[in-house]
Amino acid sequence: MRVIDPQLLPAGWQVATLEEILDPTDNVDPKNHFEKCFDYIDIEAVDNSVQRISSPKRLEASAAPSRARRKVQRGDIVFSLVRPYLKNIAIVGGELDGAIASTAFFVCRPNSSIDERFLFNYLRQDSFIEGITTYGDSPPAGHDDEFVRLQIPIAPAREQERIADALDELLSDLDAGVEALRRAQAKLALYRASVLKAAVQGDLTAEWRKLHPDAEPAPVLLQRILAERRQRWEQEQLRKFKAAGKTPPANWKAKYKEPVAPDTTNLPPLPKGWCWATLTMLSTTETRNGISVEGSNNPLDIPALGLEAIATPVVDLRAKRFLPIPLEIAKKYAIRRGDLFIMRGNGSRRLVGKCSVAPEPDGVIVFPDTMIRSRAQEAN
Repeated sequence: MRVIDPQLLPAGWQVATLEEILDPTDNVDPKNHFEKCFDYIDIEAVDNSVQRISSPKRLEASAAPSRARRKVQRGDIVFSLVRPYLKNIAIVGGELDGAIASTAFFVCRPNSSIDERFLFNYLRQDSFIEGITTYGDSPPAGHDDEFVRLQIPIAPAREQERIADALDELLSDLDAGVEALRRAQAKLALYRASVLKAAVQGDLTAEWRKLHPDAEPAPVLLQRILAERRQRWEQEQLRKFKAAGKTPPANWKAKYKEPVAPDTTNLPPLPKGWCWATLTMLSTTETRNGISVEGSNNPLDIPALGLEAIATPVVDLRAKRFLPIPLEIAKKYAIRRGDLFIMRGNGSRRLVGKCSVAPEPDGVIVFPDTMIRSRAQEAN
């Protein structure tokens, strides 16, 4: 827990814990509290890129989810202690006064001495969030009783307002810049999709094919890849037999599982020299799910990819957590340059199906069970 030295603060400032500056809040059951409908703020309702409530739900009281319990009012700050590093934090506006928030949130209700904007801007700083201890791994979350004991610096009331006003003005300009960037990114995404479509349809290489009519056809290449795949499997099995001091049985090669070919019945035609293949046909037999082990906060343990690591086309090796596992086990799940990772589930729903390619790792880094690793099979 980060401790603030009051001697380092400006004159007139003081240190307080959240518990000392927050008013109590209420938990209610919407089924007993509302006659018909209510506004519900869950994690997905918060746009964590700008820390605003952008898409609250309107639900029937009778259909209220079990997590809908935190009653909020205008000026409250909802702070998600589930994966706090994702910054699902927002101020409740007047239009949501009396709404219900998920129990994934801690509701901060500043007392009369605290400007909610001042508190909100402090709570969403990286330096504050990094001081929150999380527990567990599915998903990691902070504890309410520890959260309220965290310290923050408090400015005099008038100074809080001046700081908040200055931030509002500066962040308004920043928001305008972010919006312009979003529009540019949307255009870039359309362009990227167009380029990818042209690539997979063969349009990008049409001229190249005309200049190289003798290039090896894909069906021939695929057969070489499959032969190499099987050969490597056999070599690995022989290595295992030798390590165990055993003689390979007569039918050991029959245990190899040929990858299933794709059903091309309803697939579109391909350019001359191309062919369809499944990911399994192009991957080594080392395709596997990651390791499922409860994480730790100990940087001396084995680093593992976090969920957000594959939110971009190239794996972000900075998005890490730590696993208390032996190095021998870690090596079985260690990532290599060129590994393809696919989010398979049990994590953020917006990431399911996302793919990302690993750069060269700096040492041993493993990947979690929420991801599938596919390793391309090379042909000699």
